[in-house]
Amino acid sequence: MYKFLALILVLLAGCGAQLLELPAPAKAEALAATHHRISITPIGAAAPAEQWRTQVVALYSPLDSSQPGTSTESTSYSNCRRSSGVVFVPFPILRPCTRSFSKIIKRQLPASQIQHAGGSVLVNFEPVVTDGGARYRIRELYLDYRRCSGDCPVQSLQLDLSCYRADASDEVVGEDLLLRYQRSATGSTEAAECALKRGGWPGWYQRDTVMPILKGHFGEDDYGRSDTLLSAYSAVPTAKGGWLPNPAYGRNHFRDLCPLEKVGNGYEIADGIWRLSPAEGWQFDPQVEVRRYRRPGGGLCAIWLDGHHSEGEIRHRVRYFYDFTDGQLMQVRSEEPGDVRRTWRFEGGKPLEYIYRHNDSSGDGREVRYWHRIAAEQWPKQMNYQPDMVEFEQMKHFAARLANRSATLKPMP
Repeated sequence: MYKFLALILVLLAGCGAQLLELPAPAKAEALAATHHRISITPIGAAAPAEQWRTQVVALYSPLDSSQPGTSTESTSYSNCRRSSGVVFVPFPILRPCTRSFSKIIKRQLPASQIQHAGGSVLVNFEPVVTDGGARYRIRELYLDYRRCSGDCPVQSLQLDLSCYRADASDEVVGEDLLLRYQRSATGSTEAAECALKRGGWPGWYQRDTVMPILKGHFGEDDYGRSDTLLSAYSAVPTAKGGWLPNPAYGRNHFRDLCPLEKVGNGYEIADGIWRLSPAEGWQFDPQVEVRRYRRPGGGLCAIWLDGHHSEGEIRHRVRYFYDFTDGQLMQVRSEEPGDVRRTWRFEGGKPLEYIYRHNDSSGDGREVRYWHRIAAEQWPKQMNYQPDMVEFEQMKHFAARLANRSATLKPMP
């Protein structure tokens, strides 16, 4: 699977890498007849590929484990397996046990095989190698890289590969990187089906993972598919075969939008009781509990409203969560009567995403209405729901009033 982590030194040490001497990629050349290639392209704004500093370690496993020299033995007490049938009379282990493991070949790629072209880093490698007379096929690549030529964080990227067509894909998106696999026309037949391992989770996915959720309405039959919508994915597929950055990615909680600058710090919290009216934009009972979150020393992060909606003698709880970045409204989430939850997301002050979720418990059926501006522009037939844009504007104005009023709240001691 895909692992995209900053400053992970353990993997590098295990592969014999030297963090401070990552080479610059060379200018791209035609793909060698014996090589395969993976292109790595940032989705969205990024430093030019020629400024990246990259090194790669390739791991190979035997094509035929029965050949001499393709396995290694390990002798230790941890290899000993106790009988599962023995419960109250455990047998002592008198000597260590020996187990056989497939031999893994590890090779660091020469700097000349890490190239750049058209905004992409190109990793060229032999899909099949020979060691001790036995043949080994590619299984994984480990990259250690910086996205600049200076002092920026070292990041690690693990690429799992598969040589079984049903489990392989020539294109995968991992976080904010588009990965594409290319095979030489005259390469080894033993690696003819090798490609990137298919993914089915938001950190490692392909086009057919995302396309089923690009729709404006989910009913009872496909409600479960709506559990993960576009905010879980870093990019949106385009109608012309490309990908666009997804500004809604990773927005779940105000902590995602307003992170603390220093680990160990806490948010400044202030509570109060307000009275709000329909004229101000609040359509429920006037008395509301309010909680404000700010970064230490200032910087509004969130305002939470907790109130009720009365229908005769019945009172339903109502909650609204307004999340900000640098004082700008980024999203509003609600919990409303009738098992309704809604989300409004903004980008640059403009509507970006709307989710209406009715998780009905009374038997009327579950429903999701969904809109995402970028996806709707690319796939208008599938993304055929249009939210109330006036409501987006009302949310902005009401949130601005709440932000101004929240300045009077006194922080908790």
